[in-house]
Amino acid sequence: MEFNLINLDYEDIEANEDNEIEEELQEQSDITSSEEELDKEELDSMQLEARFVANRIRELMEHHGENSLKVYDKNLDDYRRATYKDMVILLRSSNKLSPIFIEEFKRVGIPLFSEGGGGYFDTLEVKTVISALEIIDNPIQDIPLIAVLRSPIGGFTTEELVDIRISNKNVSFYHAMVGLLDY
Repeated sequence: MEFNLINLDYEDIEANEDNEIEEELQEQSDITSSEEELDKEELDSMQLEARFVANRIRELMEHHGENSLKVYDKNLDDYRRATYKDMVILLRSSNKLSPIFIEEFKRVGIPLFSEGGGGYFDTLEVKTVISALEIIDNPIQDIPLIAVLRSPIGGFTTEELVDIRISNKNVSFYHAMVGLLDY
């Protein structure tokens, strides 16, 4: 097999048939079955998507022998039968979508772990950038201003921030800092 991507020569690379992925598109009407108690009209598109994903994972895990889903395990240096721990589902918004997927996975008996919450927005770097945006909007907000000044962006030490605050306790931190610039 010969590939030509970005004018690079891939003549010596052979496709590994064991890693072939089968793509399937399903009609929305095929995702729910007539046996199910829930009416199709009651399900929104995310519930249908969650139901399809749960059913597809269940199908993949039910196959045994030659038809079972295999994953490469670098510790074994060989392929092994896939487990639920090998599956990952990435969602655009876990806060809104996780409960829908959790409900559907429980319905079909698939164990799952959800990394819920705002993990991304709880990181120090993101909080610092959000604080910077808040002080761009209104620099008189003491907490976001001090957070940015104390971060690597501002580079101030705690002692320096205390000195600024002590210089004039009767005004906002921003005005105390600007007041020191006048000296």
